[in-house]
Amino acid sequence: MNKSIYNFVLIGSFVLFLMSGCSRDLDANMPKVSTNGIISLTETSFECGGTVISDGGNDIVSRGICWSATTEPTALSANKTEDGVGLGTYRSRITGLTPETRYYYRAYATNSEGTSYGTEYSIVTKMSTLVPTVSTSPISSIELTTADCGGIITDNGGDSVVRCGLCWDTNPNPTTSSTTKVVLTYSTPVFNCTMANLNYSTKYYVRAFAVNSKGVSYGENTSFTTKILPEISMVSVVGDQFQMGSYSGSSNEQPVHWVTLSNFKIGMTEVSVELWNAVMPNSQFRNEQNNLPISNVSMNMVMDFITKLALVTKKNYRLPSEAEWEYAAGEGSGARTIYAAGVNDTIDFFDRAWYAFNSDDQIHPVGQLLPNKLGIFDMGGNVSEWCSDWYGDYSSGADTNPKGPSSGTKKVLRGGSFVDVAVGCKTTIRRYLDPNEVRRTNGFRIALSE
Repeated sequence: MNKSIYNFVLIGSFVLFLMSGCSRDLDANMPKVSTNGIISLTETSFECGGTVISDGGNDIVSRGICWSATTEPTALSANKTEDGVGLGTYRSRITGLTPETRYYYRAYATNSEGTSYGTEYSIVTKMSTLVPTVSTSPISSIELTTADCGGIITDNGGDSVVRCGLCWDTNPNPTTSSTTKVVLTYSTPVFNCTMANLNYSTKYYVRAFAVNSKGVSYGENTSFTTKILPEISMVSVVGDQFQMGSYSGSSNEQPVHWVTLSNFKIGMTEVSVELWNAVMPNSQFRNEQNNLPISNVSMNMVMDFITKLALVTKKNYRLPSEAEWEYAAGEGSGARTIYAAGVNDTIDFFDRAWYAFNSDDQIHPVGQLLPNKLGIFDMGGNVSEWCSDWYGDYSSGADTNPKGPSSGTKKVLRGGSFVDVAVGCKTTIRRYLDPNEVRRTNGFRIALSE
């Protein structure tokens, strides 16, 4: 063989030998690590581990599992665990994953020479079975039949929330199977709504709820009690025949005519500020003295109150008719009184009615003076009282349970007020006013049919 050729082959072989030896030395200095199998798997996490078989002659400074939604995850990314140092087997828990998603993972180990990886595997996280996490907000704006509440959804359970709302009952831990609930289409994590058609003076339990495709979850079981309705005292009046009107009064009190009334109930006192505010929570009378009769209310405002009171109590409260009012003010059938306070002269009127001579031009609390013989207070004086009738002329013929004209422009007021002299508080005196008009002298009492 040519000597130069021989030398070239010899040198080349030596270089390859050196290169091969260096490569083996480099591999020998790197860690050796294996990826262990899956220990557990959920919708959003899995647990596995690795084993550092060799440290390559250098201390292992970091080891763990790296993962990614793409192949060949590395320890240089944020998606890794750090599970101690040194040789041996370790366990790693990976969290915060998305349900029903494939992830690639492998073990790693790092020493001063670099990072080595174990075999790469992949898993698919489980289908989500988690319902949302929701909390019940504090109760607010509690009234007789309504209250406000809501909820805060802090976790959707890995799935879109489609509905949320409130459910309530008089028993603890209400569910969405209850008919008493408010259901909202999900829009924001924080929601509020009003519970309506509640019973007054009643304890309720309420929970917020949220729904995704996996199911429904509930917030804390919270309780509240609706407002107490002030006592409504009614007097039963036995109906009969009586002569309505006056032979000696003004023309609108004539002609005197026979009226027959059925039994009915009428308020023992005029409606108070306390009762008005309980039924009408957003009214302008919040700061007035509770036991005063409500005043400065138009007929239309009164009808709104009565409608709401009927809904709250589930009783058909109404205004008394003009005939019912006059009958009760005159103490029923038989020997009827001239004055609405239950007297025939002004001798005892001072003790029975707030009028111009004793009121000091002020409204006074209900029920402080003497009642008439039916047990009804303040029929004369204090505030004039709206009746249900449209104002019109009397008919001369006999009538049964008259309701007045079928239409009109003015509504009837009866009884006189704290600004009137005694003659203005007679049983038969009739006044009338536009139903939209408000005066400080006008209030009302309620009635019920029997």
